[in-house]
Amino acid sequence: MRVVKRTRFIGWLVALSVLAACGDDDGDGDDSDDGMGHPHVDGSLPEAPCPEETPEFRIGLQATGEEGSIVAELIDADRVPPRKDENDWTIEFQDPDGNALEDAELTMARPFMPVHGHDGMYPPEVDPLDNPGQFQVDNLNLWMTGPWQVQLTVASESAGDDYVVFHVCVD
Repeated sequence: MRVVKRTRFIGWLVALSVLAACGDDDGDGDDSDDGMGHPHVDGSLPEAPCPEETPEFRIGLQATGEEGSIVAELIDADRVPPRKDENDWTIEFQDPDGNALEDAELTMARPFMPVHGHDGMYPPEVDPLDNPGQFQVDNLNLWMTGPWQVQLTVASESAGDDYVVFHVCVD
């Protein structure tokens, strides 16, 4: 038993020392971000610039699903442009011709920051509205400045299932 415990302990020590050594690759004593979203010495994540191709955030912004069968349109937002922390959106799902998808079901909504590989820490609240194809998505937690994806999984018997992503920038 002691050998197993000691081996695990030594394994953890080796793993921790390897992780500690990763902080300063260039030897200049600066343990700040390496540009890949790794934390600063104080544990905070660095801010990330938004790609130039990030669309301008506005009411009417659209995103087409991977399958091309569903288009999501931002029809209202409490913050334009979006800001750090909680944001509330109203989204309408449409077919490619712009007709509301009456049978759309929003099965997943997730804010995700790809440059750091983390989500919004808790899922937003999603509620269908009385208007066909419209959903209220509250508490989208965009808790850092930089590029975010609002990832949506949508099911529809008439249009098929699709995965839609809004690319937004939080200043």
